[in-house]
Amino acid sequence: MTSAEIQEWIAEMRSTGRADGIADCAEKLGVGRTTFFRYSQDGVPERNSLTTRLACAALLAGIAPYQQTHNREVG
Repeated sequence: MTSAEIQEWIAEMRSTGRADGIADCAEKLGVGRTTFFRYSQDGVPERNSLTTRLACAALLAGIAPYQQTHNREVG
């Protein structure tokens, strides 16, 4: 995920009201501010790109983390 894509995602998160700003985006994505700043400047490392892309798409769509949206019964 390129730095331009991260910047676009931040803008979309803000425009849809899903995030208040950069720090909020970092928190929702589950990364520290320093890491998120690096992503916004240099892009996401290839080893994390698919996971980050999926997480960004889910957050933009308003999807909560898996364990918060599904109850699985054992039995």
